[in-house]
Amino acid sequence: MISGDELKYRNGLAGLRGLGIGTPCPKALTIRCICSDRAIPINSGAPWTDADHDDLVSFDWQLSVATFGIVGDDRRFEVSFPYSHSVIVRMLDEFPLSTESKPTEWAGLIPHHFAYRVKGDAFLEAQSEAWRTVEQSLKHYRFMTGAGCLDVITSGEPHFRLEDC
Repeated sequence: MISGDELKYRNGLAGLRGLGIGTPCPKALTIRCICSDRAIPINSGAPWTDADHDDLVSFDWQLSVATFGIVGDDRRFEVSFPYSHSVIVRMLDEFPLSTESKPTEWAGLIPHHFAYRVKGDAFLEAQSEAWRTVEQSLKHYRFMTGAGCLDVITSGEPHFRLEDC
């Protein structure tokens, strides 16, 4: 099971709540991996109401399946992409702060939401022009938890599944 520790940011000081580092504050802003021009929330059917307390547990590179853990629950939530489509994956952890865009450019984010389709982000534009031309119809998806961010670029659509362990 995943612990409920989460990184908080307040007045330029980051720390892990529960470990005595930093200054916990109920009004602290959770730092999220947000570096898009436009995030469009998608309904994943995730069983949690606060994605900040969940985490990426594993990624199966052969099957393009990401498994997320649910705090206080032994079940796992899977996000998969059809292996008939190529994928490029980026995993960011430890609450990276984006240098790709300014916070004033972030739009469409919903507090504690898990799954987004992203438009206008530098990550997709940074990929090989040849690959983007061959693959066509590429879409950028972002899955955010309290401990990190999973970006996926693919022409396929994500599939979601709740799994009992």
